[in-house]
Amino acid sequence: PAAAADFSEPLDEPAADDEPADAAALKRKKNTDAARRSRMRKILRIETLESRVSELEGENTRLSQLVAQLEAEKAAMARAVL
Repeated sequence: PAAAADFSEPLDEPAADDEPADAAALKRKKNTDAARRSRMRKILRIETLESRVSELEGENTRLSQLVAQLEAEKAAMARAVL
């Protein structure tokens, strides 16, 4: 009969009630990906800061030793002048 519907071919478009679920799933995936990128940026930033702290601690040690050396030289010069 001409009025009978043909259900043998699948529909290309999802049903209207499926779209919100797909949109929500897409939004969750985007949020998950964004959170993952944010965590990776945080880890990279922490590693960079830890490296910088190590560099500055080394420089601080070197400068403290230089100050001690210069103070010793200053004291020796003061004694030589007297």
